[in-house]
Amino acid sequence: MTTAASRSGVSLLQRRNSNVLEPTLAPPETAGVSQGYPQRPSFTETTAQQADLDRSPPSSSSPSLALCLQDLSTENEALSAENEDLHHQIKDLRAEKEAILTDSRSLRTNIQAMLDSLQTVNSRLQHRDVQHRRDVERIAQMSRMMEQLRLETERAVGSGQTLAWRQ
Repeated sequence: MTTAASRSGVSLLQRRNSNVLEPTLAPPETAGVSQGYPQRPSFTETTAQQADLDRSPPSSSSPSLALCLQDLSTENEALSAENEDLHHQIKDLRAEKEAILTDSRSLRTNIQAMLDSLQTVNSRLQHRDVQHRRDVERIAQMSRMMEQLRLETERAVGSGQTLAWRQ
């Protein structure tokens, strides 16, 4: 097997997780290079090498296969735990989002109720303001009338005349 591989300039390595053969370049001193490219093995050489690998006892590759399976199993468990953790985080975020939406709806309702109340208070205050302006106008009018009466009284008392309203 090694003589066929060294003659072709390509050695074949078995992948850890499958029986697929992957060609790799051999060292330059054993590679038969033509125009900078390695020569490809012929179909008969490749199938003969595959047959040699298939006939090899499974016990020689089973420790590395067992380690590979163990690594994959460990990695799978780690990814499953991470996936479960992310799933719980997503659930928590959804619950938090729902709570925030509920709070915002409640807050919006409360704000609307407060606005309605403020509009009612504002309307009442505007009405009172109009009444107060009228009252102030009446008071000013009455004040002017009283001032006129006072002046008339002073003139009448000073001149010795009797007042028309006393007669």
